[in-house]
Amino acid sequence: MKKASLRDVAERAGLSKTTAHRALAGEPHISAEKRDRALAAAKELGYAPDPYFAALSARRRRTGSTRLTLAYLHTDRAGPKSSRRGMNLTAELRQRAPDLGFDIEPLNPDHFDNPARMLRQLWSRGAAGILVGGVYADTAAALRDFGKLPVLCFMPDVELPFHAVHYSASQPLELCWRKLRERGHRRIGCAVFRHEPEVLDDARRLGAALSMAERELRPSERIPPLRALMDADAFRKWVWRHQPEAVIAFSPGYSWFCKNRAGDPIPFASLHADLGDLTRHIPGAAQPRDVLVECALRRMDDLIRHGDCGVPARATELVLPATWHEGVPH
Repeated sequence: MKKASLRDVAERAGLSKTTAHRALAGEPHISAEKRDRALAAAKELGYAPDPYFAALSARRRRTGSTRLTLAYLHTDRAGPKSSRRGMNLTAELRQRAPDLGFDIEPLNPDHFDNPARMLRQLWSRGAAGILVGGVYADTAAALRDFGKLPVLCFMPDVELPFHAVHYSASQPLELCWRKLRERGHRRIGCAVFRHEPEVLDDARRLGAALSMAERELRPSERIPPLRALMDADAFRKWVWRHQPEAVIAFSPGYSWFCKNRAGDPIPFASLHADLGDLTRHIPGAAQPRDVLVECALRRMDDLIRHGDCGVPARATELVLPATWHEGVPH
């Protein structure tokens, strides 16, 4: 018989997962009625938090100085699948984690001969959870089979059926589209690109581009989205062929000769505006890394407290919205 989870208790009690957790923890601001419902559901289902993870969390809260170690897996493997890596969040994790009671141990799975052995070593050293950045199929398979620690991903992927925290793939494109339309542009071209192999976000971005064009533009005004791999030559040829009034793409496109045949710059909005010093002048959808890291660490804290290990019965995604960044003049 499958062990009851906190989510099972919440559903049986008619409460959110967070409210059920707080009720079972006896937090004073939860009403007596909700506390009784949660306790009754927990008793009926035979729910009890995993003692190992409950003890880890209690020790940290009690002492305030004991930090739990989280492994952060991120590959730097070069090759034809390098775009699968995603962004490296090591610096942001190390900066924020201590304030939330964690230490970060960055690990490159490519430095280990056997991903399964790497995970067993993490377990034996007392790691409390695993954060997953960009990894490849061998590591993903080992994570699916491991099952002893909570796993949280920064990138949705069918090979990683775990809980995830990430920015929306479609909302940044819709945000950029609205901003360009507000400025009077109609023939907007979307260079959505794609990963190799493709990931879920590729389809989500493409769907948003096609949907916005179909809803708001006449057929003669629609420009087919660019779905090539991230490539400067493909981008330039696409711009030259279709001559869009404005372009939505990732930040590198800004420097890839984004001009029309008359040599005039084409208005540009970035799908992932980087707020760093080198590209902060580019307008677009901002997805601050510190916000992503903060949400992920707090979500991991919740998984640890309830011993939510391995592949969950129903994975959840916390999807964060981008905000508009106007661009800072040089």
